[in-house]
Amino acid sequence: GPGNIYVATNCANVSPFTTWANASTSIQAAVDCAADGSVVWVADGLYVTTSAVSVAKGLTVRGLNGASNTIVRRSGAYSHRVFSLTHSNAVIDGLTITNGAGGVYLHQGGVAQNCTIAGNSVADVGAGVHLYQGGVVRNSIIEGNSTIGDFRGGGVNVNGGLVYDCVIRNNAANASIGGGAALYGGMVSNCVLYGNSAQRGGGALLDGGGCLLRGCLLYNNTASYSGTYGGGGICVWNSGWIECCTVGGNSAPA
Repeated sequence: GPGNIYVATNCANVSPFTTWANASTSIQAAVDCAADGSVVWVADGLYVTTSAVSVAKGLTVRGLNGASNTIVRRSGAYSHRVFSLTHSNAVIDGLTITNGAGGVYLHQGGVAQNCTIAGNSVADVGAGVHLYQGGVVRNSIIEGNSTIGDFRGGGVNVNGGLVYDCVIRNNAANASIGGGAALYGGMVSNCVLYGNSAQRGGGALLDGGGCLLRGCLLYNNTASYSGTYGGGGICVWNSGWIECCTVGGNSAPA
């Protein structure tokens, strides 16, 4: 049944990892051992992954002392996202997620909260986070992520789902659209987006699907495209909704 499972960098690594003394040294091994409803507690330290940590159960992976102390990093020799959540009740909480070929993938649900998602780069959409047909990102910092080539959403790509109470800064989609956020459905709410860059929609790109940008502050974002639909702050491509946002100090060529 559900319970507490433990992960630490220097412990006995004895399954089923139900005490700190016998904690797993692998987040994936702990997740595989845990039941739905469990909490996988991850002690302070650096955890290097050689494949995406796959969470296909309704459980929580939680940094013991928050994102500044618990870092999950892709090995430089492998091409994968750091976390893949494919269960609607899966949660990652209080982790720094970095150096991935993409940071986090949320498939039709799942939650990333209280995380720092930084320094990820990928030839795919959503270098920081890709929300596909659902999922929630909240109270997190998404910074310094970038797409490679013509892929949208340097910070987040939202194809359904919700991003709220986040700081989305210094992300790039410099050969594509939506430096901070690309929305093809879903909502980005109560976020601050600044210092992001793209060809179009330096701060955010909205393109149909009933997508909504609500209650956000967008400033100091840039677009490099000089024609119609550049949009240093926001570009609305086909359709989208903008409500109660403050947009200023963004730039694009004339």
